[in-house]
Amino acid sequence: RSDRRFADILLFGHIFGSQRRIAIWHQFIAAALQKQGDIAGAKAARHKATETVKRLKEESKQAKYDDEHCNRAYAESEAAKVRAEYEEKRKNCPEDSADALDKEYRDKLRVASRDRITNKIQMIFQDPIASLNPRMTVRDTIAEGLIIKGIRDKKYIDEQVYKMLDLVGLVPEHAGRYPHEFSGGQRQRIGIARAIIMNPELIIADEPISALDVSIQAQVINLLNDLRKQFGLTVLFIAHDLSVVKYFSDRIAVMKEGRIMQVGTPEQIYKKPENAFVAGFIGTSNFVDCQVQGDNPENAVVDIKGSHTLKAALKTPYTGEAFLSARPEQLFFDEKEGLPGVISLSIFLGDFIEYEIQLDGGQTIQLNEYTKDMHTVRPDGERVLINFNMNAVSIYRADTQEVISQ
Repeated sequence: RSDRRFADILLFGHIFGSQRRIAIWHQFIAAALQKQGDIAGAKAARHKATETVKRLKEESKQAKYDDEHCNRAYAESEAAKVRAEYEEKRKNCPEDSADALDKEYRDKLRVASRDRITNKIQMIFQDPIASLNPRMTVRDTIAEGLIIKGIRDKKYIDEQVYKMLDLVGLVPEHAGRYPHEFSGGQRQRIGIARAIIMNPELIIADEPISALDVSIQAQVINLLNDLRKQFGLTVLFIAHDLSVVKYFSDRIAVMKEGRIMQVGTPEQIYKKPENAFVAGFIGTSNFVDCQVQGDNPENAVVDIKGSHTLKAALKTPYTGEAFLSARPEQLFFDEKEGLPGVISLSIFLGDFIEYEIQLDGGQTIQLNEYTKDMHTVRPDGERVLINFNMNAVSIYRADTQEVISQ
């Protein structure tokens, strides 16, 4: 416990750049352990502290080196493009236009030489209130990136600001106002304009609608979708609202504790989850324990609680404990065979009916039956047999929770 606490203190001190603070806490922890008679613990704490400091220093040094050299290489490549463009124009440029072309070239070269790769990466923040400087007008907020980039032409900056305001659904008259004069949705539109004006290739949108009213969320999402298509942007959209993620995203990365569990299209993630976490996280899933006899993986036998047997195709041979994952729409009522149970709740939801069924073993599962496939709602208390669409159901090993079905 002391080691972990010391490592946390050490990291805190390193982040704030105080080597003296690190040394003080190092002596404090070591002295405390030594006073308790834990000589070995004090020695281990010192060693761990020294190694942690060494590692963090190396990582910081490498990150700084990478940042400087990436930016330098990017600026050189942008300057080379400007030179090539100028040389091509200069060949056919009349003498009376040469001075204007030279001035344009110098301005572009100056901006390109100061360009940074991070200019192509912009951020849209979660909180539209905290992300805007209350002492800056909308014009200054949106134009700040261009000014930092080295652009000095006031007329050009104003034109770009007005253009961005129009793109996000605001008007030029808003440019002279301050953030407190706008609603939450309008503030987020200002934040989007601030990102778009830099002509980025990647936008990181950190839960951009979670702080907005529900009535405004759809408008902002549709705006981002339109801008993404119009400018060919790549958007890293961070969110916990799964319905929004599935609507907005071309590809989804599901993360758990900082690790990516699966990457795929919304359809792949929903229909073919690669592990139990993804299956349970994206949408609703019914998990049912089973035994698999899969010496022949093309024709494996799946036994569910001794009351129902199914056939499945596996990726590789496997015999042992497992469990099925079935979406509510991947279950169906069967008149001949299946898991026996009783309907405990039925809810008519328009396009489909949602049933909660208590199996004889005590487990409760959810089944969705589309209204176009039936004529009446089954009453609560009716005994039923539940079967599985094995072409859609996934099977996972009980120990690793990784998918084994094809």
